[in-house]
Amino acid sequence: MRALVLLLALAAQPAHALSCLRPEPARTFAEADASPAGYRIARGTLAPPEGWTAPASEDPGAPDRRGYAVEATGALRFATRDGWSAPRPVRVTIEVGCVAHWCGAPPAGEAVLFLRDAGGTLVLDEAACPMWSFPATPEVLAELRRCVRGACG
Repeated sequence: MRALVLLLALAAQPAHALSCLRPEPARTFAEADASPAGYRIARGTLAPPEGWTAPASEDPGAPDRRGYAVEATGALRFATRDGWSAPRPVRVTIEVGCVAHWCGAPPAGEAVLFLRDAGGTLVLDEAACPMWSFPATPEVLAELRRCVRGACG
């Protein structure tokens, strides 16, 4: 009986989980298109400075983790109505946001990036619920090609 009471007491504890909408390129495209901020769609790999690691929290489970920014570089190709531009070297500020103890992270590997133009600085927002970068899979690229041509969704 005591085991049952203990089990019920443990089950009654509040569940703490972050619930995010599944990121979808077409929805992100529509949000970027409707935003008063200017966005550019790019494809490539961003690299933070050599030896850089994400800041560690003293307590990763702490409810008050703070976001951070990191400068990254990469040879990015930008979306055009006809496909992708030639690669060119670009500097991007990655702004990582946190909600409670969940934080975003810079994208790993080749990605499609929705870059916000902040007064001449390109910014990638990576929140705890990511929606501004996607793996550069053939499906994501095809969906965004349709969006750029006006046939999103």
